[in-house]
Amino acid sequence: MPAAADTMIELSKDGSRLITAKVSKQKDEEDSAKIHFRLKRLVIGKNQWGEDATSCVAIEGESDSYTHRDKPTIRGPAKIAYDILTQCVLDYGKDAPTTSVPRGCKAVGWRQWREACFRLGLTMTEDEHAKNKAFINAARHLKEKQWIGVSDPWVWQAR
Repeated sequence: MPAAADTMIELSKDGSRLITAKVSKQKDEEDSAKIHFRLKRLVIGKNQWGEDATSCVAIEGESDSYTHRDKPTIRGPAKIAYDILTQCVLDYGKDAPTTSVPRGCKAVGWRQWREACFRLGLTMTEDEHAKNKAFINAARHLKEKQWIGVSDPWVWQAR
């Protein structure tokens, strides 16, 4: 019964898995406060059958000024390299044995990602120097825009 509620919170989710919690009704206070977050799956132990027992935690999202159309995008070789990284993580990702990779985040070897980019067509050239330059530029762009994390020899998706 909405009329009897002191507080009502609406949850909405966009295509990038960003969840927005908006106060749609607040007794004696201002409505429209918003917070943004994502849910991250974490392994918290093992169940009785030895399988991973998991739960979710809320991870702070972008600022309150975030709107879907403001979402940073990547294009061109950086987008291709990111998509190839996504596939590498799905196929070969593992928990990296280092504290600089976020816990619960799957990572792949930098060289493994680089070789996959060359094999899967990051560029359409046979020139090794040009291939390497395209990969380095794409990786640098993704790191600067915080789409990936890097801790030698590991690389992972940061978004």
